[in-house]
Amino acid sequence: MHCKIALISVITISLTISSTSGNRVVIIGGKLFGERNASTQTAWEGTKAPKNAAIEHLLQPVDHQNPTKFPLWSQRYFTNFTKYSESGPILIFIGGEAEADPRFLAYGEMAENAVALKAAATFTLEHRFYGQSWPLNDSTVTSLQYLTMPQALDDLANFVTHIKTKYDLEESKVVVYGGSYAGSLAAYFLQFYPQLASAGVASSAPIWFHFDFKEYLELAAASIKVTNPKCLDILGSGVRALNRIIQQSSYQCGFVPLSGGGNPANPCNVELGTFPLCSPLDAHKTGDIYQLNSYITQFFIYIAQYNSTLPETFNLDALCNATLSYKEIEGLSDFEVLAKIMTSATHGLYNSPCVDQQVENFCAFMSQTGAEDEASKYGARQWMWQVCSDFATFASSSGLRHPFGQYVPASHYVAQCECVFGSLFTEAFIRLRVDQHTAKFGSYSTLRRHVVYLNGNTDPVAGLGYSKRAQFQASWPNDNNDLFIVERGSHCDDLYAYDSTQDSASLQQARNGTLQILKRWLNMAKLKLLLYY
Repeated sequence: MHCKIALISVITISLTISSTSGNRVVIIGGKLFGERNASTQTAWEGTKAPKNAAIEHLLQPVDHQNPTKFPLWSQRYFTNFTKYSESGPILIFIGGEAEADPRFLAYGEMAENAVALKAAATFTLEHRFYGQSWPLNDSTVTSLQYLTMPQALDDLANFVTHIKTKYDLEESKVVVYGGSYAGSLAAYFLQFYPQLASAGVASSAPIWFHFDFKEYLELAAASIKVTNPKCLDILGSGVRALNRIIQQSSYQCGFVPLSGGGNPANPCNVELGTFPLCSPLDAHKTGDIYQLNSYITQFFIYIAQYNSTLPETFNLDALCNATLSYKEIEGLSDFEVLAKIMTSATHGLYNSPCVDQQVENFCAFMSQTGAEDEASKYGARQWMWQVCSDFATFASSSGLRHPFGQYVPASHYVAQCECVFGSLFTEAFIRLRVDQHTAKFGSYSTLRRHVVYLNGNTDPVAGLGYSKRAQFQASWPNDNNDLFIVERGSHCDDLYAYDSTQDSASLQQARNGTLQILKRWLNMAKLKLLLYY
């Protein structure tokens, strides 16, 4: 999960949206891959890259466990040598599941802290298989087996050693930053390479990976409810009304809804009025029904997750204002309200005329393996691989604390993994991979020294992180780590550019607290070095 620059979030497979430009926008767990409508970009996305960020490259092994198996490949990174102190720390922004973003070297929390900490230099490292950093020249399953978190952490370890030697920074302490998935990498780097870094900042970082992340939709629903309880009721009622229409069509065609029954040779098309579908919905096709419901719930999750960083026309207030207006002023039914909201989302956010709910089209698109094919160019296929092969956390609707019905089972995402990556990706295999991930990296109770965790309490991803201080304190009754909960905070709020007119008191407190903790830990690291000598 990357943060807002690439519109990341957490982790589940969704569907494709056909665009007028020919580009397909793919939603994977609240993260959008592809070209969005420019009018919905955030202030951060409109920020220009800094002129003083230089591009460099580092040769890395494809497989760190067998470094001579393949020729070395070139990993891209960006540097900013605006030095505030010759002996100051090195600050590194870890790239996640998107192209590396050099803006973090000039704007946002890390850049601001570089001044306060009198840094020697700042860097950002592009993640393998994203942007221009390709260990191999395609995204086949054979190649993607080298896209793993351990390989990425080994890349980062080599990178730290490399920059210290190349730029004569041997005495500088290292602080690593990361948001969302890259925040997990920051925490894990302190866990596995404590000798290479003195501190880490893990913003909105998932720590508790598990197969069925049903809490994702529940927490998104809770955020909508805080905005306006009636808004949530109307949207939930609209989704249930949609599925009643589908059920009624199934019965009229002579089979039980979502049973896979009936005669698929005779389409059972569902009349959905103004709902913006690219083609008729066939009630025989259970996967397409799940796909449509996934699109709807993913949109609500996305808005809740990025609420405070979205334009005012597409945040939670805008969603609920439009919902109530359609219901109370225009007098629409709950289903009609939902259809109008989804039409606005499809046209306005994605710059697309319609939603393609057909699973077979999604699978065909995501099965493209060329590095320049759209699925790989924007990182969608690679991220889906990481989800399916490593940590799952599927955003199902199996939880009970939301009003959207039980129309998106975790098995839907398993089926997508299997259709894109092959028959090996059964539920049993994916569950095994999640268990192996937890065995290696741990969960809440795993000791990771000198990591600051930050979560927004309205960010649904917080359900995978330390969203409750008591949960955190039970794991660490000491001062080797710290946690900040940002009230009404969204995904990775703290990492972006400061705005004293917009930032809440809670967000300012979290940023200031993080800086003070980093100062303390860096001073402790210097003191230990002096005592050693």
